[in-house]
Parts: sequence; C-alpha cells; structure tokens
Amino acid sequence: MIYKNGIIEIYVSNNLMTRGEVIRMGYKVKRGSSATNNSIKEMLLGFFRRFLVVVIVSAVMVAIAYFLLHLAYVKFPVFSTAADQVIKLIKDFYVENGLWTTIGVFVFICISVWALGEELKRKERKHEKT
Repeated sequence: MIYKNGIIEIYVSNNLMTRGEVIRMGYKVKRGSSATNNSIKEMLLGFFRRFLVVVIVSAVMVAIAYFLLHLAYVKFPVFSTAADQVIKLIKDFYVENGLWTTIGVFVFICISVWALGEELKRKERKHEKT
C-alpha cells in the first residue's frame, strides 16, 4: 500500500487498485456515486416514452379483450345471458350505492383474488420444500 498525493494505491496480485475504483479480470468497475449528466429534458423525454409504451400496450390489450368478449357474446348464447345478468347486477349496485362504492367493491374483489393466489403459491412452495 502506497500513499501518494491523497490517493491510496494498493497492489494486489499485479493489479493496481486505487480508492474509488477496482480492477477485476480486466474490467474497471467504478465504486461510489457517479455524476449523472441527465438534464430535465432527457428525464421528461424518457418518462413520456415509457408512458407512451404503457398506453399503447394497454390499448392493444383492451382491443383484444373487447374483440374476444364480443366474439364470445355473439357465438355463445349462454355467455351472452350470463354477461347480461352481470351487467344488470353492476348497474343496479351502481344506482343504489354510487360510483365510489362500486369501484371499492371491484378493487376489493381484485385484491381478494390476488391474495388468494399468493396464499396458494405460498402453500405450494411450502409443500415442495417438505
């Protein structure tokens, strides 16, 4: 270990290692925080690009779901009867309880299904370990 001009140099098996950087197998790896040169314009452009991709992917998913549901509604009379009953149930609930209660019940059902799936995954992993 040699101390020169405020920099500590360490020689390890013919590799030079100075404070703030490490050389391993021919690759130089910087340690510590690096200065970022991103301006606000670049950050906003990156955000809008990601947002645009999310909007496009969501629109494609909605279009495919609409097409498949419409196809099932037209082809299968049993599905159309069940779909009409579900829509009537949701409309009646909305008229009686309002928008926020309807959204809350929908979110509650989604979270409950997700939690049930996570619990089943946990039990399956626990069963696989034993």
